[in-house]
Amino acid sequence: MKKKNPIDNRHNYQQQLRRIYRSEDADMDIPWMPLKKFRGQRQYFRKQLQEASEIRLDLTTDSWYHLWHWHPDMPGYSNLRYKYLKSHLQILRRAFDNVLSQTEALRRPHQSWMLVDEKDFSQNALYFHMPAKPNDNFPVIIENADSQPAIPNYLDPLIKDGKFKTIAVNNDGLRTFFIYAPGRGEALLRSG
Repeated sequence: MKKKNPIDNRHNYQQQLRRIYRSEDADMDIPWMPLKKFRGQRQYFRKQLQEASEIRLDLTTDSWYHLWHWHPDMPGYSNLRYKYLKSHLQILRRAFDNVLSQTEALRRPHQSWMLVDEKDFSQNALYFHMPAKPNDNFPVIIENADSQPAIPNYLDPLIKDGKFKTIAVNNDGLRTFFIYAPGRGEALLRSG
């Protein structure tokens, strides 16, 4: 039996998209799908990997980031094929490692995490958060999270070295994963 991957039902999503664009009922929640062919893949992934390596944060004493985030896959190509998802997750990991290396000696309160959404992979993102002033919507706390979730196979390359912790929030049967480095910045879960 063929092993299922997260993109197995993309044909159904494409059919739903076509029906929605033809009808007035646009309230159905389906993932973003690119409407044209994915050409120039090699150059596209090379450019995205370079962009992930070049992310620079201004960490001076007067700087702040309010839920700053970066999406490696804005067009939604990860929703089309598993190999695109795998490549975008590698790019996301590179960007996260880049941010962690920049904030290694940072003594100001901050949070950083990767978000992976099973419903729509174009929503996958790297987040960085610092307060503008004390107690200003900081820290972000994930409520109702499963701290010991079953990890899908496609997340293995992100967390294989064991330096990250994963929590998940269930949204209508599909999960949103939050991957963070414990001990680096403020925690995403309430202690206790």
